[in-house]
Amino acid sequence: MTDNPAVNPTIQAEQIIMIDHPQIEALLFVDAPRDPADSVVEVRVALRDGRTFGFTAYTPNALVRLMRDSGQMSLIDAGMMIVREVSLDAGIEQFGLPI
Repeated sequence: MTDNPAVNPTIQAEQIIMIDHPQIEALLFVDAPRDPADSVVEVRVALRDGRTFGFTAYTPNALVRLMRDSGQMSLIDAGMMIVREVSLDAGIEQFGLPI
């Protein structure tokens, strides 16, 4: 990842990113990540066949922070995906969606 904002644009809330992929049409970032390495963001995926699905992407740092701050020993969330970072640089591969 680079610190140059021209190379690594910031993800905004409600941002739709069109994808050049045979099955995936677009990603919608419902939330803006607070920090690429410490974020929880809801992501929706639009497929070219019209289907859509969503999940919540957590970074490991965010999981640790959430459990520490809440005093919980575990965290369960339907549709949870754990990713190293949430950034445009990481591409859709970060969500297990090969390009």
